[in-house]
Amino acid sequence: MLQSNYTSRMLADVLNNMLETEAENRTYNNPAVNIAERKEDYIIEIAAPGLSKEQFKVELNKDSLIIYAEEMNNDGQNYIKREFNFGNFRKIYHVPEKVNREKITAKYADGIFTITLPKREEAIDRGPVQIAIS
Repeated sequence: MLQSNYTSRMLADVLNNMLETEAENRTYNNPAVNIAERKEDYIIEIAAPGLSKEQFKVELNKDSLIIYAEEMNNDGQNYIKREFNFGNFRKIYHVPEKVNREKITAKYADGIFTITLPKREEAIDRGPVQIAIS
């Protein structure tokens, strides 16, 4: 069991490193992100409550997926205490070759910005195939 958890964490780290490229710019926030690989696609979920979908921009540039949100106007509020903000963020991810770039989609609902990266048909694992023996 312990080995299985260790292996799962290692696999998750490898997948994250494969997809994510860190942007070294301290003016950006660093929202929480979930990345999952499913049989037919990859899913990137970014926790971004309080934003509107118009504030997000998504670009595909060669093999990089660039996701960013523009800063909200705080209407001149003078905060007494501030533990979160809706400022700028930028995430850059490497897009693997097996992704169908023309079918990438994005949506924003309930404070979660979700990008779906479908795999190309030939990259989807269909499981074992029985070979007839003659």
